[in-house]
Amino acid sequence: MVSGSFSRKLLSNQTFLPPQSTVQNTLFYQHDLNNRKTRRHIVVLLVLFFLASCAPVQTGKKNQAHGKKKNKAASTRAVGHDIEASLRGEVKNSALTLLVNQEMDRYDREQLNHVFERGLSGQTSSWTNPDKGNQYRLSPLPAFQTIGKSVCRKAKIEALINGNDQFETINSKACRANNGQWRISQEK
Repeated sequence: MVSGSFSRKLLSNQTFLPPQSTVQNTLFYQHDLNNRKTRRHIVVLLVLFFLASCAPVQTGKKNQAHGKKKNKAASTRAVGHDIEASLRGEVKNSALTLLVNQEMDRYDREQLNHVFERGLSGQTSSWTNPDKGNQYRLSPLPAFQTIGKSVCRKAKIEALINGNDQFETINSKACRANNGQWRISQEK
């Protein structure tokens, strides 16, 4: 005989069943346990979503400041990066490619872009790189529009590299891209 609250007389052909309230309590406990597991899963998911939202997101646009107003430092970095990408990515032919890719640094490319953008036609602008000592002269011609409506300028670039005693001259053409940067190519 089984003693306690579950006492029932077991006959050989009968099976033991606990009272009805115990079955309900067991089901309630399992349901409550499932709720606790579900809550844990929800909490874990919420924590993961929160952590994912804190991670930086790349939009594909480099060096772009947030908001409508860009601060001066961020825009200067963006201009420098765009100049470098524009000049390095669009330079064609060997002499100009060598000049821009190997000899010009960021300072030189900024100067070059500034002269193409604001330099007076026929007036030679010159500068000396403070780090390398290379000297450059750029003489832009009047701007013109291409068939595709791009604004372009032809120019003569003269460079005195690595202490040479004679300027090397390259005739070039630069066209303003949609982002405002000048893309340069060598004239034939």
